[in-house]
Amino acid sequence: MQLTQILNGAEQIVQEAGSLVKRMRDEGRVKVSIKKDGSPTTNADEDGEQYIKRGLNKLTPEYSFLGEETGDEVGTDGHEWLCDPIDGTRSFINGNNNYTTTVALRNGSKTLGGVIFNPETRECYKSCDGQEPTKNSERMPKTAITNLKEATVNYSISTKRADAKNALERAVAEGNIGVAARTNGSVAYRLAQVAEGKDAQAYVSYQTSPLNSWDIAAGVHLIESNGGKVTGGDGKPFAESRYKDLLIAAANQEIHRQLLAYLQQRIMQSVTA
Repeated sequence: MQLTQILNGAEQIVQEAGSLVKRMRDEGRVKVSIKKDGSPTTNADEDGEQYIKRGLNKLTPEYSFLGEETGDEVGTDGHEWLCDPIDGTRSFINGNNNYTTTVALRNGSKTLGGVIFNPETRECYKSCDGQEPTKNSERMPKTAITNLKEATVNYSISTKRADAKNALERAVAEGNIGVAARTNGSVAYRLAQVAEGKDAQAYVSYQTSPLNSWDIAAGVHLIESNGGKVTGGDGKPFAESRYKDLLIAAANQEIHRQLLAYLQQRIMQSVTA
């Protein structure tokens, strides 16, 4: 089976699983529990992941599967699916719309494609090596904005990383960034928005620990497939960076260059020295 066919099949499975978790919430059937790490999960997370796992196992029975809820299932092939049935579980629990269902496919350490679906807005993003990225089956446009002074930068920053938040707000006050907006919910959705380049042209996540691969793999591939760039705080490709607690994503190379330089100057001197 060709890679394009596989990703097309995954897109359908993800949309069905996303519709399932949405329906569970709409019907009031969601039950919340707390994981050992203190983060929330729901029966919708579990049901959504099981739905995706069954579908992908039927589509590609030889591939491995790594899910946030069920862990690793080793296949007989070097390919592996990464799955997050509800990226943005807190938003999902709170009745907000900024959650997604997402999968990515990788071979070894190389991501080959992915799908990000927002069940509330019905936006579905897909990327596949060798193909143009799409949104709802239409070719995804590229932003014409190349100047950081005109760009919208979404961010999700830990309260323990207040220096980064202050730096972004100061950049707006000084006219170096057009808009800086705090966001929550699905990281995958924020990355998809950057890839599209309409509502935001960059995204910064600065946490106290690295982001999970199932949260970002599809979004990183989507951005890079559309001419954008995603790195760690040292400017190296995110997969190779030593500083994965800071993710810097931009819709194109020029915005990324300006944003990285600004952040390195203001908050990363000790990291890049």
